[in-house]
Amino acid sequence: MKPKLRPLGQDALHALYADLRAKHGQDIPVEIQSVRLATDAEIDLWQFHQRITRENGGANGQPQNADESGRWLHPQVNG
Repeated sequence: MKPKLRPLGQDALHALYADLRAKHGQDIPVEIQSVRLATDAEIDLWQFHQRITRENGGANGQPQNADESGRWLHPQVNG
């Protein structure tokens, strides 16, 4: 499928550059970003990280089970 799409994109990009050059009288840089849907595995991983962040310190990133220096305090070892 990609080889079929490349000419379409390339033609559209050349048309965009020509249009911008005509409007502005010079070459204008164009930033192209591609976006794709996340896979289920990527969504699960993101949600896992969000949950762990909430459970271990929330917004400031400091673990809730840490002392003032940031050292981890294991509940079974440190009480």
